[in-house]
Amino acid sequence: MVKKDLLELPFDQFQRYQTLSDFVDHVRKTPKTSLKILDVGGYPGLIRDFLPNDDIIVADVLPSDIENYIQIDGEKLPFDDGSFDLVTSCDTLEHVPAQNRRSFLSELSRVSREFLFLTAPFDDERTNLAEEILYSYVLKVLRTEFTTLKEHLDNGLPDFEETLACLKELDLNVASFPSGYLFHWLPMMVVKHHLLAYPDTAELHRKVDLLYNLDFSAKDFHEPSYRRVIAGSKKKDPRLDDFCRPKPEAQGDESSDILDLSKLQLFRMVTDLLDVNLKRDVSELVVQLKESMSDGLTETKTALAERDSQIVDLKRIIQAQNQSLDELHALVSKVRGLIPYRVYRRLFKNKNEKLP
Repeated sequence: MVKKDLLELPFDQFQRYQTLSDFVDHVRKTPKTSLKILDVGGYPGLIRDFLPNDDIIVADVLPSDIENYIQIDGEKLPFDDGSFDLVTSCDTLEHVPAQNRRSFLSELSRVSREFLFLTAPFDDERTNLAEEILYSYVLKVLRTEFTTLKEHLDNGLPDFEETLACLKELDLNVASFPSGYLFHWLPMMVVKHHLLAYPDTAELHRKVDLLYNLDFSAKDFHEPSYRRVIAGSKKKDPRLDDFCRPKPEAQGDESSDILDLSKLQLFRMVTDLLDVNLKRDVSELVVQLKESMSDGLTETKTALAERDSQIVDLKRIIQAQNQSLDELHALVSKVRGLIPYRVYRRLFKNKNEKLP
């Protein structure tokens, strides 16, 4: 029975680590057998929540202070040959540059004593298109960059057949199966990232993941898939093929699932909700724009009123100056008409002095 707190994990993480947990339990010699496991690229250590009774070391390039964690490149593992019963790497191979993937797989195989468990999205027209759609949605609509997905696009997804061939060259017996039904994976990822654009949606996130993990996750093991699971063993082990047989829970094939309107209806409903949210966002943006324009018009009107007031004041000053000049001119004229001024003018008339 899976614990509820694990069922509330992001559906994509839950699916790959639940599958790993099922595989580990499948290859245990007894239910109480504890395995020594290395999880390469396993930051932040979710594997321990699914396999609490096993001896686990997590290795990743990111820094962390969690217990039994080492910060290391997966191509240079500091362990002796065959140090672990099982080595796993979940959705990490696609983050390794293409030219380094062979040495990465070689290191995983070298430090494993018996089993290898690998998951990754592989190069496929539909998978590539789904990633491009999701990346563009996050970039164009949410206006942020999906950095981990950008690494997929920059590195290019690994080639599935080349990966199988490389593992076989390393003397591993391998089997595989699809995981993460693509036409469920893409709309769920869009929904999850859309919710990230809103505050206080953590509880809603958990409920969406809980619903999916309870009712859809077990049916996602068929084509077309977002990723593939590869299980490997250094010895011929019938448990490998047994585990990788088609899952009975994965009902239907690609064509019947696409035509299953009852399943598609869920995502149609979610899409409609997203459309409503986007329309609401646009409406709010229009209101903000109108308010901004209104504020701008108010500021403009205020500035014009202040300018008009300054013009009126300037006119008043000029009018006052003109009035003062007229009064001064009248005073001068009056002075010139007085008798003392005329006597003064006669006395100085013949002395070549300029009179005022």
